[in-house]
Amino acid sequence: MYNTFVTAVALEAISWKYYILFVVLNLVYAGAWYVFGVETGGRTLEELNEVFESKWPPTASRQKSGSARRESDGLAEEQF
Repeated sequence: MYNTFVTAVALEAISWKYYILFVVLNLVYAGAWYVFGVETGGRTLEELNEVFESKWPPTASRQKSGSARRESDGLAEEQF
């Protein structure tokens, strides 16, 4: 909705200056996503449970966690 309605009105009102505002806002959004976003890719459900139960999930999601498989199952040990 933002791109559909706001962009047309802003381009009429402040013309080319809207592009500067658009870039600045996108940089702010990227910074907020980096601070508050939680990385969930490549994790097991147990690891995700630990991340979301931590005090600050975005920081916990950036920490590397190790996962080891037993060799008795015929699988080699694996570290992430």
